[in-house]
Amino acid sequence: MEGVVAQLSDGRVMMNIRNEGSEHRRAVSYSPNGATNWSVPKFDPNLREPICFGSLLAVPREIAGADGVVLFSNPDNVRPRRQDRSRALWRPKKRHRQVER
Repeated sequence: MEGVVAQLSDGRVMMNIRNEGSEHRRAVSYSPNGATNWSVPKFDPNLREPICFGSLLAVPREIAGADGVVLFSNPDNVRPRRQDRSRALWRPKKRHRQVER
């Protein structure tokens, strides 16, 4: 298991977790403080996992607007290194929107 974390604009911390299982999906878990009370990780059907490192970037409210945004990037294909895309992973009430490069 390998995870990357980002603090959301509401103060919670999101962990995006690499998964080497047959699901080929990344798992996501949340904590109110980044140290304790993590939610049970759940596979996200929108985040394909080619068993490769993924990155998160928290864009603050001052740049992204009132709600802020978390960007996720990894190769968007279960076959290694075919295509990579960046996408918005978390926005309040607007999750998993594709971001064109």
